[in-house]
Amino acid sequence: MQYPWHPLFGSKLKLVKTAKVAGVEELHCESPDGIVLGIPRWMTNAGRCAQMELGAPLVGVGALAELRTLLDGLKSGEHALVKRERPFLRRHCAEEDATTSAATIVAASIR
Repeated sequence: MQYPWHPLFGSKLKLVKTAKVAGVEELHCESPDGIVLGIPRWMTNAGRCAQMELGAPLVGVGALAELRTLLDGLKSGEHALVKRERPFLRRHCAEEDATTSAATIVAASIR
């Protein structure tokens, strides 16, 4: 694992199989504790990951906290946006998980 912000950075992982998920090549690797993880191939590329550097934050903590509150409200159904968009939810998100539904609602409301 070459991606410096991954918890298994520097670890050698056993390759189980490769797959393509949503157009991204993914490696399914076994972690030291036996869990199989899906990892984008680029995270194992030392050259690509060596070019990454830690920089100044691009998003403030306050903005992230607001986003968390919004997403929690959307997930629970208590946010005004969800109450206003209930028909949209039933029509388009019946089979999606709550996180995806929240993202879909936010994206739809921005349009």
